[in-house]
Amino acid sequence: MGLITLWARKLTLKGVQPVGIEQWCFDDFWLYGLIEPMTGESFFDEFCHLDSICFEKYLELFAEKFPEDFHVVQLDNGPLHQAYDLAISS
Repeated sequence: MGLITLWARKLTLKGVQPVGIEQWCFDDFWLYGLIEPMTGESFFDEFCHLDSICFEKYLELFAEKFPEDFHVVQLDNGPLHQAYDLAISS
């Protein structure tokens, strides 16, 4: 999400640089989510980064939401899933 200034040709005298307003304002977020395939029950949350710190926090929130259930989570080989210091408590 954000605003991008569209650059177009501007008419000026020869040798005079056009003056424009730069409008570079971006706000982004990462959506983490897990979905149970049989029932479709899901758990999503927004985070500021895509890294192991946010992923660990997401797993903590997920465990708090479903404390009595046993979960098997299948992950791809993304860099945040391969963190050496990721703490997973049982």
